[in-house]
Amino acid sequence: MLGVIEYPPGDYENIMAVVATSEGVTRREIGRHRWASPKPMWNMAREGFKRLYDLIPKQQRKDSIKEPWKIPTC
Repeated sequence: MLGVIEYPPGDYENIMAVVATSEGVTRREIGRHRWASPKPMWNMAREGFKRLYDLIPKQQRKDSIKEPWKIPTC
């Protein structure tokens, strides 16, 4: 994913990525970039997920919250 953000396959005005990861190597590798805004979250409940999902502009959402909520996290 880091490669797609740094070297996108096309011309994009903005790229938004939401990543769930541990605090290990992945966080360090992404966090070293000035464009990154890491925000730690733990044990995200459905209401927290809804608040995060609501931050994505509506025109960029493809699904209602029901579909992304069902995606397995592991």
